[in-house]
Amino acid sequence: MVHALKDVDPHVRKNAAESLSHYPLGAHESVPPLLELLYDTHDEVRSAAIVSLAKLGRGSKDVEIALRNIADDPQDAETLRAAAALAHLGKAEESVIPQLFAAMSVDDPWVSDVAMKGLISLSAKAPDQITERSLAAVTEAKAPAATNSLKLLRLVGRKHPMPVERLAAAYDNLSGEDRKLLVETVIALDPQRKQSHALILKANEDPDPSMKIVVMAALAQMGDMTPEEKRLLLDGLSDPNAEVRLAALKIVTERRIALNDASERLTALTDDPDPRIRPLAVAALGSLTPPPVNTLSVLSASLHDKSKDVRGAAVLSLRNFAKHKPQESIDLLTSALKTEEDVRLKEYIAEALYGLGIKTHITPVSAAQKGKELVPGWDLTRD
Repeated sequence: MVHALKDVDPHVRKNAAESLSHYPLGAHESVPPLLELLYDTHDEVRSAAIVSLAKLGRGSKDVEIALRNIADDPQDAETLRAAAALAHLGKAEESVIPQLFAAMSVDDPWVSDVAMKGLISLSAKAPDQITERSLAAVTEAKAPAATNSLKLLRLVGRKHPMPVERLAAAYDNLSGEDRKLLVETVIALDPQRKQSHALILKANEDPDPSMKIVVMAALAQMGDMTPEEKRLLLDGLSDPNAEVRLAALKIVTERRIALNDASERLTALTDDPDPRIRPLAVAALGSLTPPPVNTLSVLSASLHDKSKDVRGAAVLSLRNFAKHKPQESIDLLTSALKTEEDVRLKEYIAEALYGLGIKTHITPVSAAQKGKELVPGWDLTRD
């Protein structure tokens, strides 16, 4: 295959260069002619040679020097690819940081990915330079530079101080996925929430409805929420977007935040059209103290829901609700045991009744295990 590097047809030379990159054991034989291709008159051949040398030339001083000469030449069409190749070899230095930033925007996954990894490695030596260039790219909001720079800032910011206020200020310059990535990045880099609180409130007012899903994800990472943040969470339970409602519901139920404040919304969600939402809402309803006045009628209706998950959640809720109205709960469970057709759910009902001191003709099973299967996402071991 090495002989094909000297073929008169540039397409053959290019294909040969690309193929050789998959044979590292033959590097000692293929590297010298690949170095010669760096001076080929066809750009696509030179590009293929650079990538192959990046994969085969580790430890070769000749490869490092050749690539550095190209990377340092602003007039060379392959300067960005050569800079990325140096990064891949672990030989990138601060002098090629500008080229690596430009390479992150190249429409070639290998080049852009390698360039980012190179910048991450260089961040220990030049954190300020990389931070400033990343912030500038985000502020200018030019895709894909802004997207890649946000990803880079998030990684670099884990180890080095980050001017989060400047980053948050770029929100209005961005749009779409970059706005979402900005919010996620600020949340990750602002544990004291000096900037993230205001940014979350702003994102929640964004005309793009999908931003509310990002807001819910941000709230999920919060510790103690402010009253405003709790309001956003509760409003999410009534959002027109089912994904927002589901995200808000998971936070409320799993972290037990503002459960009693959400009682009206939880009751409404027991009749939600989304089959993922109803079971969680029904399961949460029985744990409220004091319970809403209509809890018993809601749970009675849920025992006849077409979804087995919802019916299972109703059984869980009645087991918990029994501490408020024991006989009424037992009566509903006993009736459900007679009408339920699903064998496993009947066992689960028997388990709930057994826990309330009522023996039935059905052998009960582990309520916690069956409950986790019947009500995904809800921990039935909690009362």
